[in-house]
Amino acid sequence: VSGVVASDVRDEKPNRVATIRGGYGNPIEVLDTARPVGEEVAAVVTSALQARGLLGQAGAAPYRIQLVIRTLYGNQYFVRKAYIDMDLKVIDRTGVAVYTDTVKNERGNGGALDLFPKIEDLGKLVQELLSASVDSMLDRPALRAVLSGGGRQAIGS
Repeated sequence: VSGVVASDVRDEKPNRVATIRGGYGNPIEVLDTARPVGEEVAAVVTSALQARGLLGQAGAAPYRIQLVIRTLYGNQYFVRKAYIDMDLKVIDRTGVAVYTDTVKNERGNGGALDLFPKIEDLGKLVQELLSASVDSMLDRPALRAVLSGGGRQAIGS
């Protein structure tokens, strides 16, 4: 893979990743990333590809990855929850998508009421969900088959 590009189409501020809400749903505390969320997610996927030995030289590798982030957010109203909804496409040199996948998932604290919420805990939950989702997508046998030249695949989860 020569690189990763992410499009953030969430209905959120570009850097917003989590919010703790008060009794009326009003934001009490927010967590924003240093870079836009799309750049952060692209960096996570790039690092994961590099750790797996799947990242090549820009322009030399036969594929690139496009991500579309529809949801990546942590919210705490009474319970702590994180959500992700993201597409991954592997694009070949001709611009054709040779593999697609979607991940939709959520994590939470099991419905336990948290009376003293910390924005850092909510941010950690979002980070854990993103990492687990990226690992799941990159470790699929169908993706590995495409990246190793095994042909076109299209799957969803």
